[in-house]
Amino acid sequence: MGDIKISDILNDHQQAYTLLAQSVLYGDEELVSLALELNGTLQIAPNLIQALANYIKHLRSELTSDDTLVKHQQTLSLFGEHLLDINLHSTAYREAADGILASAEQSEHAFYLNLIRGFYPYWENTHRALIQALVKEIDGNNSDKDTLVDAWESLDSAFLTRIEESLLAAYAAAIKTINIPKEQVTLRIKMVKLILIKQRLFDKTPQGYRENINDIRKSLTSDELLAYFLSVSREFHKIWLDAQFSQVTSEF
Repeated sequence: MGDIKISDILNDHQQAYTLLAQSVLYGDEELVSLALELNGTLQIAPNLIQALANYIKHLRSELTSDDTLVKHQQTLSLFGEHLLDINLHSTAYREAADGILASAEQSEHAFYLNLIRGFYPYWENTHRALIQALVKEIDGNNSDKDTLVDAWESLDSAFLTRIEESLLAAYAAAIKTINIPKEQVTLRIKMVKLILIKQRLFDKTPQGYRENINDIRKSLTSDELLAYFLSVSREFHKIWLDAQFSQVTSEF
């Protein structure tokens, strides 16, 4: 990893993910530790990278054949590509599983299914830890909490314009169609409301949206909370962007 320029991977999400995934899947203990430490700063699919690192560590202790380990590493690498940037819910995991199975030879389906089932608890546990950390962060009432947490309670009564309400409703309708716990729906909707309110300070352009997200992320005090917020911001981005495009085209 020493030969990789951080500036290069910061500008290429896919390249950054590939580097980190390969490091935790194929690297020795020192390289895995370095990759996880680096991703604490980069925040490239942190829960997926951590889950890959945890599961391959388990496999190394269980598998006796080098060839079998290599096959698991290769399949996990491929499966990780299907899981990258998916929404944080079990339906998406099944969709990713269907995707990798569709590309596999029929004779390999049993192997793939065993790996998919074996990896799921590791993938799911990273997200459970994320939610627990998020709730703990938001529920904290210490006076030294960051601006986001200080303002969190006021979001429930905050005023939204008609356009902002329609965007929030569109997002709420979209995520309620997927299989995620009710408390996650509530958290995501509240985060989107925060994005909408703070977006008033920025241009209604893709660059303005990115500046808004970057400004909010400065207030987040934990890696888990940051990862969750960035996932929500990506989910909402398409709905927000489509609305901006519709408003512009309606003027012509």
